[in-house]
Amino acid sequence: MPALVAALFAFALAWTSPAQTKLRGVVVETYGGISENGVQTTHLLTPGGEYMLHYGKRDFKPKFASATCEDIGAIWTITANLIKGHEADLLTAECDGSVDHRMHEPQRIVRLYLDHLSMFRHKEAAQLIAPRLAKSGDSFIMTESRLTDMRAKDLRSLIVASWWFSARSVSGSALRTKVSTVPDSHIRINGASVTITFIVSRATASSRWLIDSIEIE
Repeated sequence: MPALVAALFAFALAWTSPAQTKLRGVVVETYGGISENGVQTTHLLTPGGEYMLHYGKRDFKPKFASATCEDIGAIWTITANLIKGHEADLLTAECDGSVDHRMHEPQRIVRLYLDHLSMFRHKEAAQLIAPRLAKSGDSFIMTESRLTDMRAKDLRSLIVASWWFSARSVSGSALRTKVSTVPDSHIRINGASVTITFIVSRATASSRWLIDSIEIE
């Protein structure tokens, strides 16, 4: 009887305990955790799919080799307790500074472009725009003007920290990446909340990443 009770207890424990898993993937989005005690969520793209990882900002003690590890596009190796499906509680995270350039470089280009605009370096900003977009005429001029109407603190936040963006490859293409502001960024233009989406493409001839499309919604 004691052996049977022990077996049943072990079965119940296995049934109710979360399954621990180890994953390696690319950070494509991070949000939440505005306060020190807040809960933050990071989306990790792995060969097995995209995982939502939750963790307390105060208790998060990752082993990061450099500041690049905090960027969108950084490659993390993690352990986590699976909750359901591809949702999990993050336990540990390690990063040696490696990045997936399909995510990391596009968000860097977008932030550099916004930095040039904020400092009125229009010539430098233009060098990050694909020829097709630059030739689109008044619509592009109007879009760029709206970007400069952004609240100064919002613009500075986007420039300084990559986690105000998400980055994902456009379906069916390894050479095009969609970089969008996340809801937690609370970006406002002329008093209205907006989402800004950039499509950044890599030119096959030069291998340079250039902004191919900008939408403000």
